[in-house]
Amino acid sequence: MDGFSHGNYWIDIVESYRKASAVSERIEHTHSAFILAVLSRIAQEAPENFLAYDKQKGVINMLLSCLATISKSFTHQKTEFLPVACRASEAIWSLMTVQSLDRLNVEEEECKQIVDVVAKALLSDKAVRYAFYICLREGSEDTKISTIRVIFFFNVFLAINIFQCICTSL
Repeated sequence: MDGFSHGNYWIDIVESYRKASAVSERIEHTHSAFILAVLSRIAQEAPENFLAYDKQKGVINMLLSCLATISKSFTHQKTEFLPVACRASEAIWSLMTVQSLDRLNVEEEECKQIVDVVAKALLSDKAVRYAFYICLREGSEDTKISTIRVIFFFNVFLAINIFQCICTSL
């Protein structure tokens, strides 16, 4: 099996794990780390599959939810899930910029929706912000670059939205 060419299959498995009730915080973190690893890999290796499935199932929300869940383990000075969080940060950046890839047939609106979901998560979820902070502080150079780009892109996106709100209220 070539890994992740069957993206929908893997995402179905991820959904099954996500629906399983957590017996303990440790199991919840481990399950979330597994889900995050699978989703990050699909997002980086087959973004067109990820985006197609995201339209139906809201997979980007699942990715961010898992990122928030494992970030809670960082508060206990446990960094075993750090590599998974770093891959997720890189995957999120890949998805936010996927429209620039000529090989993909992705509409700009799809990418705006991804940016919107990430922006809302950064605004509303302290755990997601903390996960990005840890990736920025502890990640590899590639992870730090991706994380900085996500945060910068988010700030530009936020500034544009604020400017649009001001202009429409005039």
